[in-house]
Amino acid sequence: MNKKTKIFLFFLLICFTAALSAAQTEFHSINGIGALTETQNYKHIISGFSSYKISSEPCSSPNYNNFPGFVSMLDLDNPESPELLLPYDSTETFFQQISFKWTGSADNWSSVKYRFQLSKTSAFNFVFYENETYDTYITVNLGSAPDTYYWRIIATDDFYNTNVSTTRSFKKIQYVNLPPTTVITLSDTGLYRGQSLTANSFNSYDFDGKIANYKWYLNGILISSDSAVSFILPDSDSSILVLEISDTVGAVSSDTKYFSLAIPQLSLVQTVSGIRPDNFYYTLAFEDLYPATVDGDYNDFVTDMNITRILNQQNQLTKIIVKAKALAKGSAYNHKFKIKIKLNGSASIVNSLYDNSNILKKKVETTAENGIADIELFSSTAEAFNNISMPNVRRNSGYIEGYSAVAEITFSSPSLNPLDLSDTPPFDPYLYVINTNREIHLNSYDNKGYPYILLVPASWDWPYEGSQIDSDV
Repeated sequence: MNKKTKIFLFFLLICFTAALSAAQTEFHSINGIGALTETQNYKHIISGFSSYKISSEPCSSPNYNNFPGFVSMLDLDNPESPELLLPYDSTETFFQQISFKWTGSADNWSSVKYRFQLSKTSAFNFVFYENETYDTYITVNLGSAPDTYYWRIIATDDFYNTNVSTTRSFKKIQYVNLPPTTVITLSDTGLYRGQSLTANSFNSYDFDGKIANYKWYLNGILISSDSAVSFILPDSDSSILVLEISDTVGAVSSDTKYFSLAIPQLSLVQTVSGIRPDNFYYTLAFEDLYPATVDGDYNDFVTDMNITRILNQQNQLTKIIVKAKALAKGSAYNHKFKIKIKLNGSASIVNSLYDNSNILKKKVETTAENGIADIELFSSTAEAFNNISMPNVRRNSGYIEGYSAVAEITFSSPSLNPLDLSDTPPFDPYLYVINTNREIHLNSYDNKGYPYILLVPASWDWPYEGSQIDSDV
């Protein structure tokens, strides 16, 4: 190359540099290829193959795409730094699933991918977990082990320009399962004896999991395992309804409703021949000389009885609970106290006998098929008082506590047993006299017209031995 040529090339380089400066552009070499950056809203073009022409025309120029060998400009600007949103810095949590959120990063010329990094050191010497996404959120399962974690986001555009967010930390504490919150909601608030009532658990919830099981107890007896239950309140001064809920981990909580029940105005229908009103508390007083004439003291065997019917949401019977407590026995005969219940379909029956200290003495489980279930409450009225002679029928004698019995009848097909309060309930309590092999049922009378059974729809004091029911003493 001669001297003139060198002078010409040097002069050309000076002109080229001046042109770039006038256009406020920068020329770079990336891997041996020329590249220009954008300034003042202009896109600068490299065109040609063996030689390059430079244009500073705006993007709207009609010649923008007409240069030979046109290629797009390379983006050399970093995307904006992401702003971390959740979880907050230095927070504590016992959840296993942690959700992370951050803001998107603006970039003028390309899309942005986010690299999520989770470490147990603030210097990120070891990245515990890493994931790339175009979303601005991610969920990570950290298990139950407690530890301290640090997290950050690295934003990268299509040209590998990057920007790193700040670093946040949070502490994973030992996972402690919280029990559900149990709330009983009643269909009515003005409660009275014999009222049909529905209770549900719809306002109950589990903050950190899912409810798995429901158990409803009425006066200590399990009546349902559904989320809602219907029943008829018994005839007593008070009743207790308990809902017990457990979650999938096994944590349990409960809610309790205490009922103080009013006595409604009643229209009784033949307290001798049929049990009315429905589901009330009764006193049953027997004369056991059938078919002979009664002696009129109605204390040969006295028991109280309460029948509770449990309904589903379609007003169909799912369970009947019969409770009885021996009150007095003024007879030398021994008896069985039983009840017959009409049922459609099959049913499971659980009979439980408790002594006078309320300790379970016997439990029998049976089944019954379509027809009449004959259920034995007391197999021996003498045993119900520990074989003590003439309990609670003599003057000036101390009160002797009797045994109690519970029968739970659970229907396998509630749809076959709809509730119909217009009919006399299909309950037949009766006394079987072991000595005479006789059954004494409701609506049975002696030759003078006296009933062998008095059914009193309330708590009732029976006569002393040797006293007539219509006497003053």
